[in-house]
Amino acid sequence: MIINKKGFSLVELLVVVAVIALIGLISTPNIVSGLPKYRIRQAATDLQAKLRQARSTAVRDGETVTIFFDDVKNQYVINGKKFPDSGTLSDYYGSGLTYGSGSVAVTHAINISAVNRKTLTFDAQGMSNSDGNNDSGIWLENNKGGARRIFISTGGAISVQQWNGTTWE
Repeated sequence: MIINKKGFSLVELLVVVAVIALIGLISTPNIVSGLPKYRIRQAATDLQAKLRQARSTAVRDGETVTIFFDDVKNQYVINGKKFPDSGTLSDYYGSGLTYGSGSVAVTHAINISAVNRKTLTFDAQGMSNSDGNNDSGIWLENNKGGARRIFISTGGAISVQQWNGTTWE
Protein backbone atom coordinates (compact mmCIF):
# COMPACT_ATOMS: atom_id res chain seq x y z
CA MET A 1 0.00 0.00 0.00
CA ILE A 2 1.41 3.41 -1.03
CA ILE A 3 0.80 6.31 1.36
CA ASN A 4 0.76 9.70 -0.35
CA LYS A 5 2.19 12.31 2.03
CA LYS A 6 1.25 15.91 1.31
CA GLY A 7 2.61 19.01 3.04
CA PHE A 8 5.94 20.35 4.19
CA SER A 9 8.38 18.99 6.69
CA LEU A 10 9.36 20.95 9.78
CA VAL A 11 12.84 21.55 8.35
CA GLU A 12 11.40 23.05 5.14
CA LEU A 13 9.16 25.39 7.14
CA LEU A 14 12.04 26.50 9.33
CA VAL A 15 14.18 27.27 6.27
CA VAL A 16 11.38 29.43 4.79
CA VAL A 17 10.90 31.29 8.09
CA ALA A 18 14.67 31.89 8.35
CA VAL A 19 14.81 33.28 4.80
CA ILE A 20 11.87 35.63 5.48
CA ALA A 21 13.49 36.82 8.72
CA LEU A 22 16.77 37.46 6.91
CA ILE A 23 15.04 39.51 4.21
CA GLY A 24 13.26 41.50 6.93
CA LEU A 25 16.53 42.23 8.73
CA ILE A 26 18.17 43.42 5.53
CA SER A 27 15.29 45.63 4.35
CA THR A 28 14.29 47.26 7.67
CA PRO A 29 17.15 49.83 7.80
CA ASN A 30 16.36 50.94 4.23
CA ILE A 31 12.69 51.41 5.05
CA VAL A 32 13.40 53.26 8.30
CA SER A 33 15.96 55.58 6.67
CA GLY A 34 13.45 56.53 3.97
CA LEU A 35 10.70 57.53 6.41
CA PRO A 36 11.83 61.14 7.00
CA LYS A 37 11.83 61.79 3.22
CA TYR A 38 8.39 60.27 2.87
CA ARG A 39 7.01 62.19 5.84
CA ILE A 40 8.21 65.61 4.67
CA ARG A 41 6.90 64.92 1.16
CA GLN A 42 3.54 63.89 2.63
CA ALA A 43 3.36 66.96 4.89
CA ALA A 44 4.16 69.30 1.98
CA THR A 45 1.61 67.58 -0.27
CA ASP A 46 -1.05 67.76 2.48
CA LEU A 47 -0.37 71.47 3.03
CA GLN A 48 -0.51 72.11 -0.71
CA ALA A 49 -3.89 70.33 -0.90
CA LYS A 50 -5.27 72.29 2.07
CA LEU A 51 -4.11 75.58 0.53
CA ARG A 52 -5.72 74.67 -2.80
CA GLN A 53 -8.92 73.80 -0.96
CA ALA A 54 -8.77 77.16 0.86
CA ARG A 55 -8.31 78.97 -2.45
CA SER A 56 -11.24 77.09 -3.99
CA THR A 57 -13.40 77.92 -0.97
CA ALA A 58 -12.54 81.62 -1.31
CA VAL A 59 -13.55 81.63 -4.98
CA ARG A 60 -16.67 79.50 -4.44
CA ASP A 61 -17.95 81.51 -1.47
CA GLY A 62 -16.78 84.87 -2.83
CA GLU A 63 -14.99 85.81 0.38
CA THR A 64 -11.48 85.96 1.77
CA VAL A 65 -9.98 82.85 3.37
CA THR A 66 -7.18 83.36 5.89
CA ILE A 67 -4.40 80.91 6.74
CA PHE A 68 -2.19 81.66 9.75
CA PHE A 69 1.09 79.78 10.19
CA ASP A 70 2.11 79.44 13.83
CA ASP A 71 5.79 78.56 13.99
CA VAL A 72 5.73 78.59 17.81
CA LYS A 73 3.00 75.95 18.12
CA ASN A 74 4.18 74.27 14.89
CA GLN A 75 0.73 74.19 13.27
CA TYR A 76 -1.44 76.24 10.91
CA VAL A 77 -4.99 77.57 11.09
CA ILE A 78 -7.32 77.91 8.09
CA ASN A 79 -10.35 80.13 8.81
CA GLY A 80 -10.23 79.21 12.50
CA LYS A 81 -9.66 75.44 12.04
CA LYS A 82 -6.22 74.37 13.21
CA PHE A 83 -4.12 71.57 11.77
CA PRO A 84 -3.17 69.26 13.24
CA ASP A 85 -6.23 69.22 15.51
CA SER A 86 -4.04 68.50 18.52
CA GLY A 87 -0.29 68.52 18.94
CA THR A 88 2.23 69.72 16.38
CA LEU A 89 3.26 68.91 12.84
CA SER A 90 6.07 66.81 14.31
CA ASP A 91 3.58 64.87 16.46
CA TYR A 92 1.35 64.27 13.46
CA TYR A 93 3.97 63.40 10.83
CA GLY A 94 6.98 62.39 12.93
CA SER A 95 10.64 62.75 11.89
CA GLY A 96 11.01 66.06 13.72
CA LEU A 97 8.94 67.86 11.08
CA THR A 98 8.74 71.60 11.69
CA TYR A 99 8.73 74.93 9.91
CA GLY A 100 12.30 75.46 8.80
CA SER A 101 14.56 75.63 5.79
CA GLY A 102 16.98 72.76 6.43
CA SER A 103 20.37 73.71 5.00
CA VAL A 104 18.89 76.52 2.90
CA ALA A 105 19.85 80.01 4.04
CA VAL A 106 16.60 81.94 4.44
CA THR A 107 15.66 84.72 6.82
CA HIS A 108 12.28 83.27 7.84
CA ALA A 109 10.84 79.75 7.51
CA ILE A 110 7.41 81.31 6.96
CA ASN A 111 7.52 84.30 4.64
CA ILE A 112 4.28 85.20 2.88
CA SER A 113 4.98 88.88 2.29
CA ALA A 114 7.06 91.73 3.63
CA VAL A 115 3.92 93.23 5.16
CA ASN A 116 2.50 90.14 6.84
CA ARG A 117 4.97 87.32 7.12
CA LYS A 118 2.81 84.61 8.75
CA THR A 119 -0.68 85.15 7.34
CA LEU A 120 -1.70 84.03 3.87
CA THR A 121 -5.00 85.11 2.36
CA PHE A 122 -6.89 84.15 -0.78
CA ASP A 123 -9.49 86.62 -2.02
CA ALA A 124 -12.72 85.96 -3.93
CA GLN A 125 -10.77 85.86 -7.22
CA GLY A 126 -8.29 83.30 -5.86
CA MET A 127 -5.46 85.81 -5.67
CA SER A 128 -3.04 85.60 -2.73
CA ASN A 129 -1.32 88.25 -0.66
CA SER A 130 2.01 86.51 -1.24
CA ASP A 131 4.84 88.64 -2.60
CA GLY A 132 5.51 85.78 -5.03
CA ASN A 133 9.23 86.50 -4.97
CA ASN A 134 12.01 83.96 -4.58
CA ASP A 135 12.13 84.37 -0.78
CA SER A 136 8.40 83.85 -0.21
CA GLY A 137 6.78 80.58 0.78
CA ILE A 138 6.42 78.15 3.63
CA TRP A 139 9.41 75.96 4.38
CA LEU A 140 9.19 72.58 6.08
CA GLU A 141 12.19 70.65 7.35
CA ASN A 142 12.77 67.29 9.01
CA ASN A 143 15.37 66.07 11.48
CA LYS A 144 17.55 64.75 8.62
CA GLY A 145 18.06 68.18 7.04
CA GLY A 146 15.54 67.63 4.24
CA ALA A 147 13.56 70.69 3.16
CA ARG A 148 10.48 71.38 1.06
CA ARG A 149 9.03 74.75 0.15
CA ILE A 150 5.40 75.43 -0.59
CA PHE A 151 5.49 78.38 -2.97
CA ILE A 152 2.42 80.56 -3.49
CA SER A 153 2.39 83.00 -6.37
CA THR A 154 0.52 86.30 -6.28
CA GLY A 155 -1.95 84.78 -8.74
CA GLY A 156 -2.69 81.98 -6.25
CA ALA A 157 -0.79 79.13 -7.89
CA ILE A 158 0.58 76.70 -5.29
CA SER A 159 3.54 74.41 -5.88
CA VAL A 160 5.82 72.21 -3.80
CA GLN A 161 9.55 72.46 -4.39
CA GLN A 162 12.43 70.37 -3.08
CA TRP A 163 15.88 71.70 -2.22
CA ASN A 164 18.56 69.78 -4.16
CA GLY A 165 21.49 71.39 -2.36
CA THR A 166 21.86 74.43 -4.63
CA THR A 167 18.43 75.31 -6.03
CA TRP A 168 14.73 74.60 -5.59
CA GLU A 169 13.29 72.17 -8.10
